[in-house]
Amino acid sequence: MNASGHDACERLDWDSEHFGISIARVRGHALDEAAAAAADRWCDERGVDCLFLLADSEDAETARVAARHGHRVVDVRLNLDHDLEGLGAEPWHSPGPIAVRLARAEDIEALAPIAASAHTTTRFYFDGGFPAERCDALYVRWIERAHEDPGRELLVAELDGAPIGYHALALPGTEPARADLIGLAPEHRGRGLGAALLLSSLRRLRERGADRVVTAMQARNAAAVRGHERAGFVLESAQVWHHRWYGRADGG
Repeated sequence: MNASGHDACERLDWDSEHFGISIARVRGHALDEAAAAAADRWCDERGVDCLFLLADSEDAETARVAARHGHRVVDVRLNLDHDLEGLGAEPWHSPGPIAVRLARAEDIEALAPIAASAHTTTRFYFDGGFPAERCDALYVRWIERAHEDPGRELLVAELDGAPIGYHALALPGTEPARADLIGLAPEHRGRGLGAALLLSSLRRLRERGADRVVTAMQARNAAAVRGHERAGFVLESAQVWHHRWYGRADGG
């Protein structure tokens, strides 16, 4: 990537507001020395605190350049794909041991503590530079937005009439359908309930007209990766998230 100074990066307004610092992202997925220098100048001129880079995992030059310029690896992102054409026509809301339905506004209060504790393998926690309470709040806000956005849906898993989990979905449109955030209360993990919720979500997306669904996961969340593969997802590619902090002696 040969980025000039004016387009080397883009500011991430929502992330910046949420964390209370200035956050930007490198445009594109590759860095050479010129592009890395341009990104540093861009960030210096705008007072950026943290810069994100999502690099292709097989790009050795970008990995070396990023390391020389203070970018730290914080996550390996796995991109998975599921062809829904062969999915059966069973009702999406009857997956077996749990009941699954669309979320209601009153569900958010019960789901918020789950969202605040279910995603600690993500890059924001792993980085160490973001306050834990703001990381918790990020995923609470994620499920709120999934419920509010007409282009998305939030499914709720119930057991004995009580919400125990959720799955945020992006409906098919100009982009493929996407399975986003999925979470269960800690005491209900490891019992096959997440698999039931995932199956229900796939059936729901099929009902909404999707012929395929994509998702992205953290490689370090091995249990979730295995669960998605058992459900029929296939690994398509891997990418590496880097974070570059400015104004800190240790870079983080």
